Amino acid sequence: MEQLLRGKYAISVATYENYGGRDSAKILNRLLSYSGAIISGTIISRKKSESSSKENYQLSKNIHKLADKLYEDIKGKRKYIFQPIKHFIIFKIGIKPFVIKNADQYGGVINHWKSKI
Repeated sequence: MEQLLRGKYAISVATYENYGGRDSAKILNRLLSYSGAIISGTIISRKKSESSSKENYQLSKNIHKLADKLYEDIKGKRKYIFQPIKHFIIFKIGIKPFVIKNADQYGGVINHWKSKI
């Protein structure tokens, strides 16, 4: 909960075989958001036992497209409108009160926050 990804750009990658890919991606995005990351995008890929070259080509194309977007976000220091607001609300209403309430268990986190002030 130290917000180690705060201000860092990230992409999430979820693979699945039968079902649950979107659910996994939502969980990963939530964890990235709770950690303060700026999410540039998500790749969700279904891995079948035998995948066609067309599916592999499409996945490769999506990966390159998202990698380029991540690079451009970092290079241009792109700011997403709603992500910082969402992160602020999550931090102020959820994470910070929880950590302060359990100060004996999160002393290191609190000291880390104090050192940033």
